[in-house]
Amino acid sequence: MKPNHEEMRNILIEFQKSIKLVTTITDLKSSGFNIANSEFLFNLDLLAEYGFIESYSSRTRDLGIKYSPDAQQLTIHELPLRITANGHEYLANLQEDGVWEHIKKDFKESSVDTIKKVSKELVSNIIKKKLEPFLK
Repeated sequence: MKPNHEEMRNILIEFQKSIKLVTTITDLKSSGFNIANSEFLFNLDLLAEYGFIESYSSRTRDLGIKYSPDAQQLTIHELPLRITANGHEYLANLQEDGVWEHIKKDFKESSVDTIKKVSKELVSNIIKKKLEPFLK
């Protein structure tokens, strides 16, 4: 299964939009995500693996999602989750003017690491252009 960058971005947006300190799987379900969908669970796990979200109480990758040994049964334990500082930075870079559109157009098949690097570089260039008048 490949990462779905659009869904990963949308999940992070939901975390950031929350007025609560933590977000739960139930909160994501209430926002319209299909929490039983394997693609959603895969992308949620990738967000944790890359350090963009974590368990609030244990500060680990444990999102409370467990599969049976044969991967046929899914159990979700409601754990408080949070977006990390790394997740906020990644999302802020994607939300900068024109960055997400460029990523979707030219990097849609790229890895999460590549998108993270490219978005950071694009934002750096945007900042440099904004600072040019002040540096002359």
